[in-house]
Amino acid sequence: MISDPARTPPAETPSGIPTPILTPREVRALERVGDILAPAYGPLPAFSATGCVRNVDDLLRYMPPEDVADIRLLLRILSIKPTSGIRFILALARAGHRWRGPLGATLRMIEIGLKGLVMSLYYSGKAAPGDAAPGNSGRATVDVVGVIGYRPRVIPGSGLNPPSRTPP
Repeated sequence: MISDPARTPPAETPSGIPTPILTPREVRALERVGDILAPAYGPLPAFSATGCVRNVDDLLRYMPPEDVADIRLLLRILSIKPTSGIRFILALARAGHRWRGPLGATLRMIEIGLKGLVMSLYYSGKAAPGDAAPGNSGRATVDVVGVIGYRPRVIPGSGLNPPSRTPP
């Protein structure tokens, strides 16, 4: 049975980041999955190096409790697998579109759930350079959005403004 996050004191994660929803074991599994889905590449840091996992509760709070329970169960299962086992499960989930019925649907949901959680955290833009999370032992987080140079803006008169809606 999964404990009630409202009654559970925040757990100290391997990264030193407290989370009231996930256990340290589940956070460790999420970081391992994240490092597989978002490894270090050129100037981009690996998922675990960003410190973005500190924002996981921000996402999980908006998920239905049943989905949070499913994600937690999946993370606990993945926590006992070696990295090669996690890679195999992720590859199987990525190929879920090849199967019909309950197996294919389950594999697609695993891919959507894990990849959505990891990528939402990784590209959230919530981690900023030098912004150490409370309890994070001073470890700086990295702003991935800043590293890739993504700075959206609307320039007045560029044609991106919505047309005015004046009656004829």
